[in-house]
Amino acid sequence: MKDINQPSPLRLLSVWLLCILGSLSSWYGVIRLGVWIFSEVCMWSFALLGGCIILIALRAAYVPTIYIRKTNKILTALEQIAANTQQSREHIPAPRQARTA
Repeated sequence: MKDINQPSPLRLLSVWLLCILGSLSSWYGVIRLGVWIFSEVCMWSFALLGGCIILIALRAAYVPTIYIRKTNKILTALEQIAANTQQSREHIPAPRQARTA
């Protein structure tokens, strides 16, 4: 919801233009416009910086989680392969030793 006390950019620009046109010796409109632009730029830059920090933090938490999940799946698959290999070795008869005469 928009703050009622904050003037819109169009209204502020029109007030500034009227101020400049009404009295070229008065710099109040120029200063007010400059302060408003500076505050808006600062607000948006801080919002962008905060969003980037949150995005980096979420990615830093997400990547290790995926790596751990993949590692667990790989370990489970390797354990299953090892178990199957041991079972198949049990079913294979031992190699015969050569007879010596």
